[in-house]
This record gives sequence, structure tokens and C-alpha cells, in this order.
Amino acid sequence: MQFNSLEFMIFFLIIALIYYCFPKKLQPMILLVANIIFYLFSGVANTAIMLGVTIITFLSALLLEKTLQSGNHKRSKGILVATCLVILGLLFYFKYWNFAISILNKIVIGIGHQAIELDEILLPLGISFYILQSLGYLFDVYYKNSKAEKNIVHYMGFLTFFPIVLSGPIERSGNLLTQLKTVKRFDILSAKEGLLRFVYGLFLKLVIADRLAITVNMVFGTPEIYSGIELIIVSMMYAIQIYCDFSGYSHMAIGIAKILGVELRENFRAPYLATSVSDFWKRWHISLTSWFRDYLYIPLGGNRKGKFRKYLFVMIVFLVSGLWHGATFSFIAWGGLNGGLMILEELLGPVWNRICERLKINRECFGYRFFARLKTFLLISMCWVFFRIDGIKPAIRILYQGVSNLQLSKLFGYIFVGFGISVKDVILLVLSIGILFFVDYKKEQGLNLIALLNQQGICFRWLIYLSLVFGVLIYGIYGTVYEQTSFIYFQF
Repeated sequence: MQFNSLEFMIFFLIIALIYYCFPKKLQPMILLVANIIFYLFSGVANTAIMLGVTIITFLSALLLEKTLQSGNHKRSKGILVATCLVILGLLFYFKYWNFAISILNKIVIGIGHQAIELDEILLPLGISFYILQSLGYLFDVYYKNSKAEKNIVHYMGFLTFFPIVLSGPIERSGNLLTQLKTVKRFDILSAKEGLLRFVYGLFLKLVIADRLAITVNMVFGTPEIYSGIELIIVSMMYAIQIYCDFSGYSHMAIGIAKILGVELRENFRAPYLATSVSDFWKRWHISLTSWFRDYLYIPLGGNRKGKFRKYLFVMIVFLVSGLWHGATFSFIAWGGLNGGLMILEELLGPVWNRICERLKINRECFGYRFFARLKTFLLISMCWVFFRIDGIKPAIRILYQGVSNLQLSKLFGYIFVGFGISVKDVILLVLSIGILFFVDYKKEQGLNLIALLNQQGICFRWLIYLSLVFGVLIYGIYGTVYEQTSFIYFQF
């Protein structure tokens, strides 16, 4: 069941009515039942796996806390390691088993033996997300940042919370679990803000991301027939597509939770207004990057063990992040490329600082920041090619063709004629992306647009509400041409 479906909207309306109309003490149980029903749409076996992970980590955290209180740190460490091995073992089997076997087959075939047969393994939806959330909870208990939850209903509600279980944000127990244990009363302002966030997320997904997907899928399906400038433009279009697709989901998840009285952490902060690659990764998929920072980078040593080890740890984190996204070498290359760019930026930083001082360049002026943002956007778009294309060699060929066969004249011709979208769609995309960057720019300036909208007169407010709703209905997937599509990050 997807957020951009009529079935989900009916489901959520029923759940919200039951949640607020029934006695408040039943809210945790109602929410848990809703979580399980929602996830059951992905399959009974997948639900059993998720509930198994939930029970294992719940019991392990209780045992972990008990051994920590007794002072038996060796045993508590053993419990943590054993539980992590079990949980990560599940993830390895479902997500990486065939990848490992395919690598082994290359070795086996190379030495003249018969290849090992690959199993048909279906990846449970959201497994990468709820496993990281459960591991984060265990680490918090181990490091005494949080107490182990004694109420299994509350804990199961935390790990299976339906707005985030499929694609995040990856929550911490200190935020989400604490909120789920308090009574919620319906608040009209929170509900209105949540609905606005949900509809804006639909706008990003249906009007921008799904429309861009038409061109991206067409061009990247047969990249050899397109010129370099076309491939560069489509790479940038994919960068915007994946942002609108994923941030659209996050907006909807945050909006749904807000209607239920729960505040989720923000997952994006205007990432394409970043002025460097490192700045980008402070703004993109914040819940994941902060998870890797807190539970991998800092435990490895962070920046406390010298420059060389710091760069090594950065590269490890990004390679693991790439592997987390998918069991292919192109995802690993994507992670390594981002990590390498971050390291290169830091190495060249002192040199660039001296150049700016000598030339008296004002790095706070509009022109400098504009070109810094453009440079970052182009670099990130280049990295996204490895994320989108299956295989390192095909991705490299696209990048090489992009710079070796530019044909800049097509910029001034009818470049979009062969892109599968009409002139009307191009105009709509330009206007919609303009709205996206306007909202992000105002957010970057610290302006709360929803609060500002609430201060306006009722006629103006409803004009905005109706424009947004009808814009999604008319120009989204519910129009005459488009079909419902899943979210990109569901595959992870």
C-alpha cells in the first residue's frame, strides 16, 4: 500500500478516526494494529520477518540493560555482538546473498568449476530501514543513551510505525518512542500542517518526480543514441527526480505522523542549495547520514586519530552507505565517489582558501554562492549516474559520452522533442521545479512558509490549498496519461 494511492488514503482516514475517537489508553494498541495491517499488504512472510526482528531486539535490549546494571560489561558486549550478527545476518541473506554468490561464481568459473545456482530471494520492503532503526536502539541502550523499553506494545509501535517503516526517516528511540508513550489529543493546527506537508509531498512525487521519470527512463534506457548535452541535462533531471521522489515520501511521512500527534525528524534540508559535497551530505537523507556518523564513523575513531585515519573512516562510511543502498558494484562506486569527492574537497580546501584571500574573493556574495551551488549540483548529478545505471562501465560510458560528444547546438534547438514529453509538460516542469526551489530557498533563509500561510486571510489560504490539491489531481498521476509508480527508495 503506497502513500500515493486511494487505498492508503481510505486506510489512513479510518485509522485516524479510530485513533482519536476511541479511549486514549488504547492509542498504542490501535497504532500497533494499524502498523501491522499496513505492512501486511507487503506479504505475510515479510510481516513475520519484521515482527521477528522486533521481538529479538526487544528481548536483547532488556537483557543488555540487565547485564550492564550488574556490571558484567563483557557479557553485555557479547549480547550486543550476537544480536547484531543475527539481525545483520537476516539483512545479508535477503539483500546480499545472491550478490555474494555471483562474486563467488566468477571465481569458481574462472578456475574451471560449475557455477553455484542463485536462489530467488525477494527483498522484504523496508528491511534496510527498520533494521538500522533497531540496531540504533540497541546501541543507544548499550551506550546508556536510552533505557530499554519494558512495554512491548510501545516498542513494537516504535519499530513498526507505518509512516516510516518503508523508507524512513530512520528514527531514534529518544524521539519517536518517547512520543508514542504519551496520550495524543486531536489538534486542528497540527492536522492542518500535516495535511499540507502530505499534499506537498504528493506534489513533489506525482507532478515532478513521476513526470521527470518519463524522460529519465527513456534516455537512460538507450543512452548511446543521445548527445552529450542531452545526457548531462537528463543526469540533472534524475538528480531532481530522486530528490522529489524521496523527499516527497518524507514530507508525506512527516505529515501523516503530525496528524497523529507525532513529530518526526526532518530528512532533507534544501540539499541542492549546498555549496560543497560535504555540505550536501549534511542536508541529504539526514537520518541515514547521522546514523552512520553516530554508530559507525565516531566508533571507528572519527577525526580523533589523525588525518589519514579520518579519511579512511570517511571512505569506509561511504562505501558501506553505498552497499546499504544496493547489492551492486555501481552502488559501491557511487558511495566511494561521494567519499572521494569529500576527501578531495578537504585536501584542496587550504589551497582554495589562500587563492580566495589573495584574489580578495567574497565567498558570501550571491555570485560566489551561486557558482558554488552549481558546481556542487553538477558533481552530485555526476555521482547519481552510478546510482541510476546498473553497472560501473555503462555509467562511465554515459559520463564519457557526456563530455566527449557535447553538441552544444542542441541547447538552442528542439532538445526535448525526443525526450517523450510535450512542450506543455516542459513548461509545467519548469514552473513546478521553480516552486520546489522557492520553497527550499525560503526554508534556507529560516522562513516557515506554513506558519506564514496561516497568518494570511482565509480567502488567500484556501486559494493556496485548492491550487495545490487540484494541481496534484490534474497534473499528477491521476491525469489521463500517468500511471501510479512506486517510490525509488522502496527498493532499498
